[in-house]
Amino acid sequence: MLQPIDQTIREQALNTRLSFIVQAPAGSGKTELLTQRYLALLAQSQAPEEILAITFTRKAAGEMRDRIINALQQVKNPSQQTPIYLAKTKELAQAVLKRDQQLAWQLLENPNRLRIQTIDALCASITRQMPVLSRLGAQPTIADNPYELYQSAAKEILTSLEEQTPWAAALTTLLLHLDNDYTKVEKLLSDMLARRDQWLPYIAGIHDTQQLRHILEKSLSDAIAETLINLSNNVPAALANEFAALACFAANQLQQINSISAIIQCRELKQLPESHSHQLSLWLSLSELLLTKSGQWRKKFSQAEGFPPQSAANSPTEKTLFNQMKERMLALVEQMALHEGLLQYWLDLRALPPTQYTEQQWEILTALLTLLPVMVAQLQLIFQLHGVVDYIEISQSAITALGDPQAPSDLALALDYRIHHILVDEFQDTAIAQFRLLEQLTAGWQPDDGRTLFLVGDPMQSIYRFRKAEVGLFLQAREKGIGNIALTPLTLTVNFRSQAPVVEWLNNTFQIIMPHQENIGIGAVTYSPSTAIHARELVNPANAQAVNVHPVYTPAEETQTIIALIQNTYANNPSAKIAILVRARTHLTHILPQLKNAEISYRAIEIETLSERSHIQDVFALTRALLHLGDRIAWLAVLRAPWCGIKLADLYIIAAADHQITLWERLQLLAELNISADARNRLTHLHHVLSHSIQQRQRLPLDQWIERTWFALGGPACLNQASDIQDVRAYFKLLTRLQQNNNLPDLTELARHLTRLYADAPVVAGNAVDVMTIHKAKGLEFDCVILPGLHRSLVAD
Repeated sequence: MLQPIDQTIREQALNTRLSFIVQAPAGSGKTELLTQRYLALLAQSQAPEEILAITFTRKAAGEMRDRIINALQQVKNPSQQTPIYLAKTKELAQAVLKRDQQLAWQLLENPNRLRIQTIDALCASITRQMPVLSRLGAQPTIADNPYELYQSAAKEILTSLEEQTPWAAALTTLLLHLDNDYTKVEKLLSDMLARRDQWLPYIAGIHDTQQLRHILEKSLSDAIAETLINLSNNVPAALANEFAALACFAANQLQQINSISAIIQCRELKQLPESHSHQLSLWLSLSELLLTKSGQWRKKFSQAEGFPPQSAANSPTEKTLFNQMKERMLALVEQMALHEGLLQYWLDLRALPPTQYTEQQWEILTALLTLLPVMVAQLQLIFQLHGVVDYIEISQSAITALGDPQAPSDLALALDYRIHHILVDEFQDTAIAQFRLLEQLTAGWQPDDGRTLFLVGDPMQSIYRFRKAEVGLFLQAREKGIGNIALTPLTLTVNFRSQAPVVEWLNNTFQIIMPHQENIGIGAVTYSPSTAIHARELVNPANAQAVNVHPVYTPAEETQTIIALIQNTYANNPSAKIAILVRARTHLTHILPQLKNAEISYRAIEIETLSERSHIQDVFALTRALLHLGDRIAWLAVLRAPWCGIKLADLYIIAAADHQITLWERLQLLAELNISADARNRLTHLHHVLSHSIQQRQRLPLDQWIERTWFALGGPACLNQASDIQDVRAYFKLLTRLQQNNNLPDLTELARHLTRLYADAPVVAGNAVDVMTIHKAKGLEFDCVILPGLHRSLVAD
């Protein structure tokens, strides 16, 4: 294997005396570099616990731990020749084993000494060590769907509207502003609670609303000034004075005809305005001169923009002037259009907010600022009531337990003493609260004291916006470091995963699509090109391009195209690994049935929810029927389920006679029902089983009660595939999780959880197409990847 062209950078990253932030694009060997850095640090540490590696998923933590242990095991028990690209890992692992023997670590016998954990697990461990300081007390569980708790807190606040509370007036103001739409207010407050880690630190402890207004309006001014600076710096210097002169001319012409155009503000302009927020209106006037209302460069200028026609001239000299100025303006726009990215800066200008709030806006904002602390307090009560918290609460409590950087807690001092090195994977997915946690953990560190930070990520592929990740934090850390720790930026450029034509297509395409200049405030990230280390042959030589775009106009055309692509690929390479990746599961609705019709085997990974599978619908109906004997629809489903399966004619006789009694009561009159002999036999067995089951109600935990009933009815015998039993077990595990203190769960909540519980991918003999979301495919490799539905909007699954 060829030596990667960025090998020098990779070796530099193993300098254990320095702190780094590494931008590692997809396929650049990020995990292997993290493993090597961890091994390099182990080889010179006094104890494995001095090194803390933080990941964002348990899968990533497990993968990194496995790589380290495997590297050590292969050195201790070499069974095969080490590949060239793992030679450095082997060398580092040998040094670690030598250190292990010197200090009697026994890492292979005690792998738990390796501190590799998720950021959430780290926060939870901190709060467990200091339950009082963290203000959590006994460790609560983390809610699967905290948004429901946010909604509960919002509803509680809304119910207090008629009470004489200190926040009643603020709530009234907010409701009036939103047309008394309770649903909209509830959603607004719930969404704010879901992002409280972003705003709570800024409003906590501030009681002077005027002071807060000054702070917020200064933030607006700073954001405006930053945008104006970016725009001013990107307007070519050779065109700046020309633009000012033409704008001044246009403004004076408009003033003569008493126009109300904003361009008139430019009538005394001699050069482009300063990049200060108070000059915003003048910059907006310039944008109106340059751009159309739709945001495109103007291709013609008329009297409405300050360039009169020659017919409006009063003299030949004036006629020549009008013609020359219009030609100069057109030439100016043509020159500006040649500068890539400049149009976007002018559009960013148009999107800027005013520099100050109006009194009406501030009244609404004051009402919201009054309600938000109350909402947080109400959410705390909801957490206590249910014995759960969310990830934000865990991270905030961990920060509280560590104390203030100027006055650290005993725990912070202890961690400061024990932790010498911190490695963070997928740093681009860091949220604000997690960033603050890193600041707290490193607050006592000093430059060149032997302690190091090693952050790895790729801001181009941030995927955790739903977890409040802020990609701008990556840019901030790269530019300013974290706390007292300056970070040396490194960028990996070699792609070990994709073939050269794919990498080249990505380089050419995304350099155009992505922003041309980074911006910390809005998280704008430029594209960093990669280089493929080797060129693999196309899996389907029939396709001349590595990346092909197939324009389709209907779902049927899209499906036909996908099937043809799969069949052609298999025809050229029967062992090809093919994947269909989608942005949303709903984009597969019309594709999966047609794959079955075409007899193409596939594995749907976390695509089909359990609620969509008939055997789960049957056991859910059984749960509903036993919990509520009057649930007529559930009882009809139980009678039609495979364990009973009576015919529709017999079902009609049972259900149609008397709607005043429940179907269970009708089954007590089985001897009187004029039904077929087959139905009578089936119902006799059903009645016997369910009679015994109903007698056991609340004598057993819900999951055991339903499971035993399902077994007694013959549920396992009704399953079609061996994998179906795993689905049913997952359903019973869900029941176990939802029942609290032997209380029966809310059926609406149970149904909602079912829609988020995905069936395991079935075991398919031979080669099969993998079907999954793009998010799920992160880090995987395939020979052929199909991305349908790129033209469709995202809808919540």
